[in-house]
Amino acid sequence: MALYPDPVLRLSAAPVSRYGAELERFAQMLAARMESNAIAASQFGVDARVVILRGAASPTGSPLVLVNPRIVGRSAEARMRPWREICLVFPTGMDVELLRDESVQVEAEGVDGITRVRTLRGEASRALQHELDHLNGVLIVDHAALDELPPTIAALESAQHIKRQRRAFERPVVPSRSRRREDSSLERSTEPRPRTSSPPYLAALRRAAAGRRYQRTVHVPSIDHCSVPVSG
Repeated sequence: MALYPDPVLRLSAAPVSRYGAELERFAQMLAARMESNAIAASQFGVDARVVILRGAASPTGSPLVLVNPRIVGRSAEARMRPWREICLVFPTGMDVELLRDESVQVEAEGVDGITRVRTLRGEASRALQHELDHLNGVLIVDHAALDELPPTIAALESAQHIKRQRRAFERPVVPSRSRRREDSSLERSTEPRPRTSSPPYLAALRRAAAGRRYQRTVHVPSIDHCSVPVSG
């Protein structure tokens, strides 16, 4: 897994367009490398919009693979919930207090290419938003003010922080590709459908697994917190 400040964490992942057995094997390999209840493929340097949720982060309790996940509805901005999050790409003890939508309606394909729509609430909603941030090159530090970050990280972030924070605070909603009726209580808007491409899933993950070992290059003093949601 890439560790901060590796530049791969700032890349926006490409959409997936090929489905089937190869993608299913890739998802299985990705799940086998999970160290938390949620992960994004881009954290392993794989250029593919794939997220896996499991445990408390999965609405079913079983591992859930979301391919090209997009939010097609959000609860009202006034209902956003505060969370204190940590992320595996940062050193132990690094956490950020931020806001996440209370509930989201996410549309995504499965490894079979079939489009499904789910409404996520609570921890599942938070985890999905955290992993979507990863797919878009956004990190939890982008949700914080510079003076809330450890000095070493603030120094690394200062040049791009305003631009990155503006992106982190966006709440985009895209049009549903499914004909399934949407929850009328969620906010929606119209945006163009994203383009698709075809990343080499298995080869990319194998390269990431066999490649260089990432080193933590930022020192953050250890901070003891309890009941902090952990995402990849």
